[in-house]
Amino acid sequence: MNCRPGDLAIIIPCPDDKPCDLENIGLIVEVGQKAFLADMDPHWWCKAIGGAKAACRVSENDPPIYLSEFAFPDRALRPIRGEPHADRSTETTETRRTEEAC
Repeated sequence: MNCRPGDLAIIIPCPDDKPCDLENIGLIVEVGQKAFLADMDPHWWCKAIGGAKAACRVSENDPPIYLSEFAFPDRALRPIRGEPHADRSTETTETRRTEEAC
């Protein structure tokens, strides 16, 4: 998992994005609680920061509705924590110890 509750995060592009998802790239959100698993893909409840709203669609052909609170997949979020980003989901404990020792 990339995020934790309370994180600020930025929405990034994902390889399997639908065209309707691309409108949200770069949006800054506050990460809330876990929302649900869709096809084993963890989602978080998110709140857009600064009055922004995310474009959401019921289906790909529907016009967008703009929401300030919405569920978004963890894979498309990168936390903003003031530390260098590393995708920790595929690392082992030994890899982390080696990095921290350097």
